[in-house]
This record gives sequence, structure tokens and C-alpha cells, in this order.
Amino acid sequence: KMADPRMAARAVPKRHRAAALAYFGGLATATAIALDEWLDLRKWRTARHVLTTPVSVDMKLHTRVRAAEGEAGQGCVDWPAGRVLLQWAVDGGVPLRHGSVLEVGAGVGVTSIGLALAASCSSEAGGGGGSDGDPTRVLATDVCDSALANLHRNAAENEAPALLRVERWDAAGGTEAVRRLSRLVDPRTLTHVIGADIVSVPIGSG
Repeated sequence: KMADPRMAARAVPKRHRAAALAYFGGLATATAIALDEWLDLRKWRTARHVLTTPVSVDMKLHTRVRAAEGEAGQGCVDWPAGRVLLQWAVDGGVPLRHGSVLEVGAGVGVTSIGLALAASCSSEAGGGGGSDGDPTRVLATDVCDSALANLHRNAAENEAPALLRVERWDAAGGTEAVRRLSRLVDPRTLTHVIGADIVSVPIGSG
């Protein structure tokens, strides 16, 4: 069934719609608007983060992630705390070698992706606390379907190294969560468990 161009056109400001109609013609404009609505193109934006890394890495760390503009779930929002956590991690909060990191509620992946990229670059440069030792590995977890799908996409878009794994894990799952985690990583090898903006309280809950 063909989309009603009148319904689709309501989402576009009148001045933009009029200009498009004048330039492209009615049918082409209606088709473009309907396609835009179907693909949810305006519900997402690209968030770019550039961080200055320590001398041991000696590079500017660039990450680009897709984040939600609308109601796509909290896990798809580019929360500022994720960037702050990443800066803390690469500033020495997390070693770029000999580490095993679990991020709880990774969301769009700014922290996990950036940390994996920094660890990989540190390994290639021979920095990060010495020339020996394996680079730090990162396990990014979340429980929300939309967040996990977006996290996988962002990892691929940033060409994240094999140091990064993305898995479903619910930290609130009690004993089952512990069993599930042991299937993903040996908990005894973890050196850091990190997370940002992973606790929220509904408004009016007291």
C-alpha cells in the first residue's frame, strides 16, 4: 500500500515543502518525504567526540556514534557522562594494557568503543605503560534490544578492533546474571567494571 503523501508531508515545515515542490515536482517530493518517514532518518543524529589522549598514546581519539533524537529508548541517547567516563579512562583511570574491562549499560558505545580504540593504538605505538603485555580488552554490555543493535552498528562504523566485544547482559538478573557473565568472561580476570548514567529514577517516584 502506497503511503499517503499528504500525511507524510505534514512532518516537513511548509517553507521547505513548498521549495521542494517547486524544484522537484509533486510526485518526487512526496516519494522522498514518505521514504524519509519510513526510514526514520530524522530520528537519529551523528554525535562526534574528539578527545586528547595521554602521551603514551599520542593521538586524538575520534569516535562517531549514532544517537537517538526521539523516543528510541534511554540506551540510544548520547549521554554526556559517557564521554566523561571515556576521558577518565584514557587519562589513566583504566590501563591500556593488561586490562579486562566490563562496561555495564554501554548504550551508544562512546566509552567502550573509544577505550578499545585507544588500547589498540597504544599497542601499535608500543606505549601505555611499557612495550610488553596484551592491550586491554573491553566487554560492552546492555540489555535493551534497540541499544544493542545500535551499539553493534556504532562499533562497525568506528572499525572497532577485536579488543571490543558487544554482548547482552542484565546486571540486575541476580544469580542468573552471575552465571551468564561467567559464560561471557572469566570474572576473575576482570580488572575494571565501569558504567555511566546506568541508574535512573522515574519522575514523581519519590
